[in-house]
Amino acid sequence: MPRRHLVIAALAVAVAAAAFTAPNAVADAPGSCTNGTDVAVSGNLTLRVDGVDQPTTVQTPGVYGDYAVSLCRWSQTGPGATNIYSWSVQAMNHNPSLAVPMDLDASSLTKTFVLAFTPNAGDRILTLEAKANATSFAVDAAHGNRVTITARPLGFSDIWGNDCPSGTTPLACAAAVSVASTDHVANLTGAVRYAAPDGTGLAGFSSVPGMITSSAAYVFFVWVTCPAPGSAMTADGIKVDLGGPHFKHDGTTPNTSVESVFLPADAIATCFGSSPQAFAASAQITRTENGVTQVGSTSTSVAAGLQYTISATDAGATISIPEVTFSQPTYKFRPKGGRNLARKALALTSVAKTAHLSVPAKGRIAAAVATSTKRTLCTATAKTLYEFGKAGKYCAFTLKSYRSNGKVYASKAVKLRIP
Repeated sequence: MPRRHLVIAALAVAVAAAAFTAPNAVADAPGSCTNGTDVAVSGNLTLRVDGVDQPTTVQTPGVYGDYAVSLCRWSQTGPGATNIYSWSVQAMNHNPSLAVPMDLDASSLTKTFVLAFTPNAGDRILTLEAKANATSFAVDAAHGNRVTITARPLGFSDIWGNDCPSGTTPLACAAAVSVASTDHVANLTGAVRYAAPDGTGLAGFSSVPGMITSSAAYVFFVWVTCPAPGSAMTADGIKVDLGGPHFKHDGTTPNTSVESVFLPADAIATCFGSSPQAFAASAQITRTENGVTQVGSTSTSVAAGLQYTISATDAGATISIPEVTFSQPTYKFRPKGGRNLARKALALTSVAKTAHLSVPAKGRIAAAVATSTKRTLCTATAKTLYEFGKAGKYCAFTLKSYRSNGKVYASKAVKLRIP
């Protein structure tokens, strides 16, 4: 009888010196959860494949056309708690004598899957980690914070649980097992982090809502430690620990994976004090393995695992490593020196007061940085203006106040000299 394989993409949160781990989407039967509570109730979760809605019925919970889907709410308690909605999409075997989920096949690698669900009331959605190529992650605040994930499957080399040395952690297992137990053609699993209504689960991820991490590693951990604006101390920034067997199942072909991180503009501003474009221009990507740290490069002539690409738009920045090699590398993504690039961080309420902008009761304030300046000088989030350009230059922006109904109340053009 074949041994059951372990399908797991572990998650971690950095809080001081502690690490908390949680299982991701284990291959559950449709409509059931090995870990956590099943929240894929009828009408809550939907699945679309290549633009076509997949049918489901009350009589077959978790079965969506030719696919089996699980959605589980998993939570911890106390400081540093890791709370996730784990999800998994597999092929559904409709043979009455063997109605169980199976691996997706090679044809699914080119298909686009859109998974959507509404989280429990009060849950604050943070980030997405996927053992898949996740291309979009949206939260609709106007409709119960409904989460929409767009992704394509990825193949990965797996290690069966009973092939791991007894008592080892997933990362230690990856370091100890050099040859994969099996190679999966396509996989589509992931986890959405959330903070519970009591605040547990925020940890460092409260600084980077909307961040997407995609990987095809056997196991990976994501850590977030953001330096404070103006801080002279270095910090890891975004760190990803990955693990996998050195070879594929044939024992001779090197096992490789892809790794990508998308950071939304607000997350870059909050964590690094800059715009996506400024971050991309100053980013440093390092790889550490066996105690040796090497700096990555955008050159295609560098060794496998060190080459990366980075692109930036007003929406955010994407860092991709097309060929991660194993067994246990650690990647860090941060501005050079690990410093927060902001020379100054100003609350918009303070800026509005200085600019004598009228703000109505129960109103809000927003800043729109001029296109001609924002790439190199300053950026704004919903509450803060960050100045990171050369001292003596000016940050130009439009400051507006809004009524509670969303209508503009007052507007002013402002220029601030960067200190």
